[in-house]
Amino acid sequence: DLSVMEGAQSILPKILALQTELSLHNIYHGMQSFIDSIARFQAFGFEVIDFVTVNRDMDELCALEMDCIMARKPAWQHASDSSSAR
Repeated sequence: DLSVMEGAQSILPKILALQTELSLHNIYHGMQSFIDSIARFQAFGFEVIDFVTVNRDMDELCALEMDCIMARKPAWQHASDSSSAR
C-alpha cells in the first residue's frame, strides 16, 4: 500500500480517506512494521481514525493483521463544525 501511495503523488491531495491492511507482526520477509507504515501515511497527511481486526491467532490470543482506516484531519474539523452548528 505504501508503494501505491508513493506512485499516487499527483492525485494524493484529492484523497480524503483510505483503508490499508497492517500486520502487527512481521509475517513476511522484508515488510515494514505497522508503526513505520502508520508514520509514512501520517507524513502524507492522514491520521488513524479506526482499526478493525482482520486476522487473529487464537492460540496466542493476539491480532495479526488489522484494517487501518485513516482520514485527513482537516476533513474531520469541517465535519465536526457542521454537526455542532445543528
